[in-house]
Amino acid sequence: MTTKENAAPSELISKFIAFETQNNLFGIEIKGHKFWDYIRYTVLSEIFFREYSFEWRARDKGRYFYYFKELFVFTLSSVKNLFRTLTKKHKKHDIVVVGYDRTNYIDNKLVNISFYPIIQRLKKNYKVLYVDPCPLDYDAKSAYECDIIKSREHYIYDKLRSKLVTYSKNEINLFNDLSKQIKEKIGIDIDIYSTVKTVFSLQLIKYKRFRSILKAHKPSLVIYADDGHQRGLIDAAHSLGSTAIDFQHSQVSDVHYVYCYPKDIKKYDLTTLSDYVFTFGEYWHDKFRMPIKKVPVGFPYLNLKKAEVSEKYQSSDNKKNIIIISDHVSMPKYSEIAIGLAKQLPDHNIFYKLRSEDCSDWQNRYPEEFTTLPNIEVIDNNDKTLYEYFFECSYQIGVNSTALYEGLAFNLTTFILKDGWYEGMIPLINNDYAFLIETADDIVNKIKGNIKPNNLSNIDKVFMKNSLTNIENEITHIYNNGLQ
Repeated sequence: MTTKENAAPSELISKFIAFETQNNLFGIEIKGHKFWDYIRYTVLSEIFFREYSFEWRARDKGRYFYYFKELFVFTLSSVKNLFRTLTKKHKKHDIVVVGYDRTNYIDNKLVNISFYPIIQRLKKNYKVLYVDPCPLDYDAKSAYECDIIKSREHYIYDKLRSKLVTYSKNEINLFNDLSKQIKEKIGIDIDIYSTVKTVFSLQLIKYKRFRSILKAHKPSLVIYADDGHQRGLIDAAHSLGSTAIDFQHSQVSDVHYVYCYPKDIKKYDLTTLSDYVFTFGEYWHDKFRMPIKKVPVGFPYLNLKKAEVSEKYQSSDNKKNIIIISDHVSMPKYSEIAIGLAKQLPDHNIFYKLRSEDCSDWQNRYPEEFTTLPNIEVIDNNDKTLYEYFFECSYQIGVNSTALYEGLAFNLTTFILKDGWYEGMIPLINNDYAFLIETADDIVNKIKGNIKPNNLSNIDKVFMKNSLTNIENEITHIYNNGLQ
């Protein structure tokens, strides 16, 4: 949790950008690649987590058990499939879509929420290849109506190959010197050599793998969601002349460091930066602090789910329900707010939505009063979707979450709790989409006074309507006219 001694996120990013600019880090080449952009997201993530004392390394360790478990599934059959993919004769595809690991149910199928609707729309007029990252035992071919490459097998193989990448003594000295400079200038201990061995080495292998796949299928467009770990893919796409299109898949802010770059970044001619980003709406465009063409299109999954929920439930103007979208960082403050609201608004129900990782033992971490108040309902399961709760509520409370933006699409009056990483939501407050609050009293006064933000009627700037039509039109334009 943030304390007074911690730097504000915006200050930390400014200090980091000044450091990488002063040291010309984007100009350094390692093994033929400008390595800094490959690792900067991980380095900055670690700086943030260490600054705010989050136990991110402990969370990462939990993944290793899963990786070892998958190795047992990585059988001879999987190896055969891997080499069959690499060696068989391939047909040309117009578009290659590279998935990421956020799935939910659409059309009664567990699919990627960003790309399944888009693939369904584009497959009528384009030859689409989907690179699916889901676990080895997932049957992607029955879920998507297009050609499929299962990339999990590749990823495991890439992880193993990346361990064989070596670095010269001069390169290691450079990495160690960077660690010392970061400690001196920013005050955080970061092992750059360790990051290079784990992140840069893997991205080099991914670059080679994706270059092989793209060279075989010759797509004009490569589509993906940039989570900070797509540099090898983007670099490979550009090396073969494909246009690289990033799809916004979460909130973006001035402290969202995937998209925060120095003002003079153009001079480095980085091939690791996307050509386009398709955004949820124009509201987000000034948050992408990098040289990239921004195209507002909307969020198809939100459109689909909002329509489904509207059909399932009847509308009500008397929804005295409040949803709190919690996180583990601001938990003490959230519980204090929930208890205050429950007591002062006894005719309102408070839905307290836990994060999935907090569901198992939450009773041991919350005050007894929190569990005994009759109008607090703790949501520790996925029996209903978040969108269903949005439809049943009139108000939402949170600190920093994409879900808060999605709640705006349901016209919820939004309260941003001044705690933790709230700074990323300041543009939402400054543009009069939400209120900044510190206590339950602040919220009660707004609810009892029926005071709402003035800009809720302008939500189309946050999430553009007719998203699938917009996406199809923009893809057609880029496909026919090339990069402009």
